[in-house]
Amino acid sequence: MNVRWLMPVAFAAGIIAAAQPAFAQRFVNYRCSDGDEFVMAFFDDSRKATVQLDGHSLTLSRALSVSGTRYARGGVSIVLKGDQVTLKRRGAPAAACVAG
Repeated sequence: MNVRWLMPVAFAAGIIAAAQPAFAQRFVNYRCSDGDEFVMAFFDDSRKATVQLDGHSLTLSRALSVSGTRYARGGVSIVLKGDQVTLKRRGAPAAACVAG
């Protein structure tokens, strides 16, 4: 059995699979009652979301929540419950936010 062709094919398949970028499935702009604005990117196949806040990008992990969906990391927490969105940051009061 000649398997000389197997190595190049396996190598090419590995490169193609590794080159596939993770694309955000949905981007949402939010405006908050305290004047803050942020953009959040949600990924269908991940338990993470990326938020663009105060000129910085931060990847938040999905966290335990009694009600709704909560993403948190490094003193930033965003809770989504229906149309209600709450942004919490360490040292600042919670802000109600809306998509748009």
